[in-house]
Amino acid sequence: MQLKISILDGDVLDFVVSCIERWGVGGVFQEDRKRALALLKRGVLPRPYSRDFALAGPIILREGIDLHQHKHRPYITSDYNARTAARAGAQVIGRALLVGPGRAVREPRVLGPNEGKWFARLAIDSNPFGWTVNDCMSDTPMLAAMRCHAKSVLGDYAEVDDDVVKILRDLQAARAA
Repeated sequence: MQLKISILDGDVLDFVVSCIERWGVGGVFQEDRKRALALLKRGVLPRPYSRDFALAGPIILREGIDLHQHKHRPYITSDYNARTAARAGAQVIGRALLVGPGRAVREPRVLGPNEGKWFARLAIDSNPFGWTVNDCMSDTPMLAAMRCHAKSVLGDYAEVDDDVVKILRDLQAARAA
């Protein structure tokens, strides 16, 4: 089964990262499938890379993964004009003297869909103008970093056996219950 790495989470992502760390690029996906399946059937879970900084930290440092959180800025400040000053919630404020004398308008900003999410990218891929191939976003920094790592090694998709995915999702559901 081909799984899109940018939406993987939980034990399935941990399995993919474990395979990369243990066997390299092609590794367990082809050669050691039976051993991995036998371990999963006995209830042995992959190491929790996406939830434990002690495991993910060395990978983040070794691969040079940059993490950044999109922060919410509740207000936007713009130059004064009558139209923006008349909007609901807008406040007319004095500007700092360094900017120049006059007034500005501060108004509430609408939350975007990515506010508070973590963004991970390889330092080598830094592109100041937008997204690069290995960029990933998530609610937690470890999840974003491990997705970025998996994506940089395997590309956009990971090939994982249907049996492995089913076992991992069942174990994850049983643990959550």
